[in-house]
Amino acid sequence: MTNHPGVIGFPAALLGAFLIGACCNAGDEPAAPYANPDDTIRSSGDNGYATVTYIYYCHNQLFVSATYVRQDKCSDYKKNAEFTSDGMCEPAEPLRAALSGLSPAEQVRVLRAAGRTVNVIYERDDARGLLQPH
Repeated sequence: MTNHPGVIGFPAALLGAFLIGACCNAGDEPAAPYANPDDTIRSSGDNGYATVTYIYYCHNQLFVSATYVRQDKCSDYKKNAEFTSDGMCEPAEPLRAALSGLSPAEQVRVLRAAGRTVNVIYERDDARGLLQPH
């Protein structure tokens, strides 16, 4: 009887490579950028894709929305977009309610349709992986 270490070693190496890839250690969800947001929206998709958006209705007299994205379960969250808008500190409950649960792009569309000035601070250019100032 001959010993074939390659026959046993290959499956063990394959199993080890699979376990290392399956057990990645992605970073935790990022903390809110300005403490105590008024609203937090989380969404998730296939393969660990996730987003978290922190919304402040009246931070330094501005509406602020900051979004972070994780591309998959093995990736860390990266800031994807941040924008501000004026005029949200006065009682604006119908507009606040309309913004709740919307994606950042939808929030910008609703705010502009309501006649609000929207200042996009930056958004992520996924093709180049850079944050682009506006």
